[in-house]
Amino acid sequence: MLDLDWKTILFEMVNFLVLALILYHMVFKPIVKRSEKVAEEKAELIEAIRRDRREAAEKLAQVNTRIENFEQELQSIADEVYSENRSLQDDLLDATRAEANQIIENAVIDARKSYLVDQMQEQLNLADTVLHISAETIKKVLPASVHNEMITQLTSKVWNLGKTDMRRVELIRESLAGRTATVQVESAHSLTMEQKGLLVRTFGALADEDIVLNVTVNEALIAGIRVFLGDQIIENTIQSELEEIREDVKESLDKLILEDDIDYNA
Repeated sequence: MLDLDWKTILFEMVNFLVLALILYHMVFKPIVKRSEKVAEEKAELIEAIRRDRREAAEKLAQVNTRIENFEQELQSIADEVYSENRSLQDDLLDATRAEANQIIENAVIDARKSYLVDQMQEQLNLADTVLHISAETIKKVLPASVHNEMITQLTSKVWNLGKTDMRRVELIRESLAGRTATVQVESAHSLTMEQKGLLVRTFGALADEDIVLNVTVNEALIAGIRVFLGDQIIENTIQSELEEIREDVKESLDKLILEDDIDYNA
């Protein structure tokens, strides 16, 4: 028979229980708590993602509604175009600028920080869509008198350069030194003989020499003309005004993103 030392066995059992208790409190219990905490954090993260998705879907629905309402408002304004002529053009451009900026500002205010950059790109794309719709609508309803008026405005501006910006006149003439003074003109519509004659006289005086006038039609300009003379571009078109609106919207986006970053880090 084995000679059992009950005291030794009892001592070893006590040591085992003490060791197990120490391991439970120092190793297993912290691991269990950490696992529970990770599970809670994971559940919170999943819920936040679901909440963000719901908010994004609501925001998209709001934007779509705003676009539909804006198209209706734009069509209502366009119905009065023949009685308002030039004033309608300004109203359309102002309405486009205000609506595009409002869409952007509302989206920026409501967007969460984690989605801000993507949201801003989406809003810039939306602004491009609004501007495209506006350009197509203006192109359809704008009377020819606006195109003619914009040509007259540009030539008047050129004639006044000698009074308002003589330095620019000198730069244009210097850029033409030693080469034929060719004036490249892009026009939204075909020019009449009277308009071509006006441009020849105007830019001949600006260049202080005889010029060669080349005219091409570019319907994308919507109304007005773009003139290339030497190293200078002189333009008065609806397209350029819409481009200015887009740049204003982009600057507003950049400013709002910067302000949001400052508020977030404050």
